[in-house]
Amino acid sequence: MQNDRSVHQLNNDYVARLRASETAHKAQKTQMGQRRRKRALGILLVFAVALVLCLWAYGQNMASLQKINQETTTTNRQLSSSKQKNGQLNQQVKQLHNNDYLTQLIRGKYLYTKNGEVVYNLPKDAK
Repeated sequence: MQNDRSVHQLNNDYVARLRASETAHKAQKTQMGQRRRKRALGILLVFAVALVLCLWAYGQNMASLQKINQETTTTNRQLSSSKQKNGQLNQQVKQLHNNDYLTQLIRGKYLYTKNGEVVYNLPKDAK
């Protein structure tokens, strides 16, 4: 076994250029890694902003949809009520074409009497 002192490093131009090249290569690798990290961070940031905007728009759309659904429900109730009232009014129109009903309505509501009739108003029972 040889002594460690027997190994000497060469300090010539070639070794110096080789060391400088290795140092430059390491610096270049470090710089490329930093660039890649910055680029990845930028892309991630763009996607994060896009995601936030999409979620915000989704929330706005859901709120708008809920409001429209409430308005639709209210409108449907009003429509149902109007249809029911329309049915009642149509029934009254049909009854107004009936002479017996019309006579009864005029005599009862407007206290119309025939010649020689006497109408007596009786008090209604108080409950």
